[in-house]
This record gives sequence, C-alpha cells and structure tokens, in this order.
Amino acid sequence: MSPKPITVTFTAAELTSIALVATMRSVQNIYGETKSRYGAPDGEGSWEIGLIGCVGEAAAAKYFRRWWSGAVGDYGAADVGSRLQVRATAHPNGRLRVNPPDKDHQPFVLARVDIYKKPASAILCGWLLGKDCKHERYWSDPQQTGRPAFWVEPKYLNDMTELTADAL
Repeated sequence: MSPKPITVTFTAAELTSIALVATMRSVQNIYGETKSRYGAPDGEGSWEIGLIGCVGEAAAAKYFRRWWSGAVGDYGAADVGSRLQVRATAHPNGRLRVNPPDKDHQPFVLARVDIYKKPASAILCGWLLGKDCKHERYWSDPQQTGRPAFWVEPKYLNDMTELTADAL
C-alpha cells in the first residue's frame, strides 16, 4: 500500500525566509568554490535547485515542528534534527534519490516541491532508512546523465506517520 502523502504549505514570509537561506548557501558555494555533488549542475540553474532543496527541508521541519536553520556552511549536518535527510525534487513524479555514501542509519524523506504556485508547497511522500534504499532493484540512471543512484518510487516508502519526531 502506498503511503499517504502529507502536504505542507508556506506563506510568502516563510518562503522568503527559506529563499534567503538558499541564497546564503549559493553565495557560500560560489565564494568557497564548492562544487555540486553527484553531477548536479553548478552555475545556471543551481540556485533554483538549492531553493527546491531548502523548501523540502523546511517542509519536513515544519511537519515535525522542528526548527530549521538551513545549516549554512555545515555540509555534514542533517537536514532536520540530528539525523533526518530530505531529498527534494520539483518533478511531480520524482523518486527518492539515495547515493552509495549516504548513511544507512539515517531516515530519508522524499519531498516533491512546487515553489511557483500560491501557496508554495511540498508534498512529503514518505521515507525509508538509507540501508533500505540501497537495493539493486532501485539502482538506475533514469535521467540518463551518467550519474546512477538508488531511486525509490514513492509506493515503496513508509508512511510519514510512521516516522516519529523522536527518531530525528
């Protein structure tokens, strides 16, 4: 049975705050000469990708009633709390992407983000532990970019209600 998606919406003020964190991250990456990981683009388009990621993270934090700082400059930090990782996409049929070095014990949440409608929103599709994502059946390169990963369809994710705030 597919998990029940949770929709989280943002006011204009909330989206502005999220966009400021995304901008801070982008500027830090430019001036720190930090390269994107796993073949994601640098330069044109990278700011929007960063914003989409930040909206996904903020949506999970809002759902769990946790403060979201954006962890600017702390590349090793969890996205929410001390363990939760969020993978966000603007693709309406997007899947959860987990990479081989990702930590097995951390929960990963799939967030499908729409920043262009009013109100801006993210759909939290579900979650899995990193180790449960790393099965050969999920290994693919669906975008044909030469950067394969573990891509898990939402129907295989756990329901968001099964992930408690204590696990973060």
